Amino acid sequence: MLEALGDGGRARNLTTIIARTHLARETVATACKELADAGFAKVEGKRVRRTGGSAEGEGRLSKSAQALLDALPADGSLRSNLRLRSEVDLDDDAYAGAKQELIDAGVVQLGRGRGGRLGRREVVTVANFEYLPGATVEVLSYEIKRAADADKLESVYEAAAHGRWTHRASLAVEHCLEKRLYLTP
Repeated sequence: MLEALGDGGRARNLTTIIARTHLARETVATACKELADAGFAKVEGKRVRRTGGSAEGEGRLSKSAQALLDALPADGSLRSNLRLRSEVDLDDDAYAGAKQELIDAGVVQLGRGRGGRLGRREVVTVANFEYLPGATVEVLSYEIKRAADADKLESVYEAAAHGRWTHRASLAVEHCLEKRLYLTP
């Protein structure tokens, strides 16, 4: 879906996205809403624009930030900064830069503890429906992979494992010009 939005920062019409993805209008509208809720896209009327997911504004993370993100548990549990820093083998400045990049990208949450704690951010939406009493909470989870790891079956298993803690889990794959991936529902 992110591939259909492109990297150029131009807003795309829903009809263009439907033509590129060969998906139903309802599926595209739902996917665009989920991407917007997760901060990967911005809905502007009937058009959708891909937003940057990192400090560079291109949706790509540096190698040190990606290594730090990969070291975080997929279930969103928090780990201490001291433990993470030793696992990813970064010096203090490189760790602080990678951590700030992940915070700016909105993919991690901060926690309290000695030295601080860090965990993957989960997307939660709260909705009120007219004919249902109270609020409904829906938890969405996104497993984000680089294009080089996209063809590994483990990526799908990791996204499916999120289903234990979330209502809906999705696998988001980095766009790669050299290689085409076709995923079927």
